[in-house]
Amino acid sequence: MRYSAKQRELATWWAEGSPGSGRDGVIAEGAIRSGKTWAMVTGFLLWSQRRFSGRNFIVAGRSVMSLKRNVVGPMLSLMRDMGWPYEYNRSEGFIKVGSNVYWLFGASTEASQDVLQGLTAAGCYADEAALFPESFVDQMAGRCSVEGAKLWFNCNPAGPTHFFKTKWIDRADELNLLHLHFTMDDNPSLSEKTVERYERMFTGVFYDRYIRGLWTLAEGLVYPEYKQAFEEPWEGRAVKWCVSCDYGTQNAFAALLWAFDGEVWHCVREYRYSGRDEGRQKTDADYVADMEAFAEGLPDGVPFVVDPSAASFIAAMRRAGFKVRKARNDVLDGIRETAACMQSGAVRISKLCVETEKEFAGYAWDAKAGADRPVKENDHMMDALRYFVATMRVFDERGAYTSPFSGRSYA
Repeated sequence: MRYSAKQRELATWWAEGSPGSGRDGVIAEGAIRSGKTWAMVTGFLLWSQRRFSGRNFIVAGRSVMSLKRNVVGPMLSLMRDMGWPYEYNRSEGFIKVGSNVYWLFGASTEASQDVLQGLTAAGCYADEAALFPESFVDQMAGRCSVEGAKLWFNCNPAGPTHFFKTKWIDRADELNLLHLHFTMDDNPSLSEKTVERYERMFTGVFYDRYIRGLWTLAEGLVYPEYKQAFEEPWEGRAVKWCVSCDYGTQNAFAALLWAFDGEVWHCVREYRYSGRDEGRQKTDADYVADMEAFAEGLPDGVPFVVDPSAASFIAAMRRAGFKVRKARNDVLDGIRETAACMQSGAVRISKLCVETEKEFAGYAWDAKAGADRPVKENDHMMDALRYFVATMRVFDERGAYTSPFSGRSYA
């Protein structure tokens, strides 16, 4: 693999004679697809194998699944290329290389730090560290107490007041950490066409963070270019259907009907009912009947993607014979994926969906929240939209969108 100057610096900063050799760790942050991961995995493996034997190391990601995809895969590939024998114990969550053991952890909740208790480590590798709870980062760093231990962090930017920015990046010199900022220009494996595709995918705060690599405040409209996603009423032939729902009793109940033409998902119809506005609260049975009418004429087995907190409604729908999937409900990831799909053309919305368009126009970031969070007002169609994109996996992690039928990716 050909490395850029910035990647070589990240892979070798710890080596004797390197300018950063006296540092206690490294933070590599910046744009997506900027080549941070491969360089860091290379450096982390070489450093840990050359400097230690018989030691434990912490390797952490936001979840074990994302860790396996982002870090474990490249680790195993590099070890095979270097001819290093290893043992990968999936059930117990560790990789053993020589006499060193690399323990694999997910860091999704505050309780995640508990699994680190009692562990003494010679170093840590934190992938997507800005997505970790602060308590986990603190506990992980505190576990690295072996003489010569070093901390390896990488992440993409978040907000300017994020704890990882203020507590670690802004204090890098004080903490004796090497700070490296990456852009897509630091990844020689990306073609100009690929870079242009990524630049087209993101808008607003996500463009600033993922493409420009800036720690930017989320402000203004959540989907600032939403109008380009709207189209004239679609009348094509669908090869797959879906309905996504945001459940409400006093708050509005929202549903969107989706048709897939083999290339693009089209939102062709909407449903909205507000018990507060209408002066009468509907029951689960009422909403089941409404969904039967909403989906009339569709093939059997059309999936309904539903707000996962709507337990009673989900149960009522299943009793009525509907196929129900609980929605993925990570708000920020869902918004990011939805924005990318709208920008790339993977998702189109009929101009007949007037309530949805109204919500787009007022769906804004909450400037008072102190974190990336939309204002929780008139957001029911927006939630139904996000549930659909996230749960049906319209967006994939490679930055494209994928047909569930052909397995092809479309740039």
